[in-house]
Amino acid sequence: MLLEYQSIRLSKIIQYFTRWCSSRIVRCLLAIYRCIMYENSNFSKTHVTVLFFAKARELVGVKEIKINIPNKILAADLLELIVTTYGLESIKDTVILAINEEYVASDVKLQLSENDVIAIIPPLSGG
Repeated sequence: MLLEYQSIRLSKIIQYFTRWCSSRIVRCLLAIYRCIMYENSNFSKTHVTVLFFAKARELVGVKEIKINIPNKILAADLLELIVTTYGLESIKDTVILAINEEYVASDVKLQLSENDVIAIIPPLSGG
């Protein structure tokens, strides 16, 4: 419980810090640190599929990936992890996160299950 609390607290500090720092290098280092923290923690991990649509797919260069992530994570942390890991900083402020075809707000604490599907959806345009 203490480790989970510390993780959430650290997450809030990182979110606050990254709002004030525009340096891509610092954001990447923070994302790497977060990954290491999750990898070395006692969090249970789960295998999920991440789908990329439209501009996100173009930037990443693939339609989908399979990753292992903590099964308990804030939606904002999950999005930041995906954005920094796969180079989506240019569209970060406009993407929508969906889990199993349902949109989620950034302040939601997620409980992910094996084989859940995460979608990264940038705004679509056209007529």
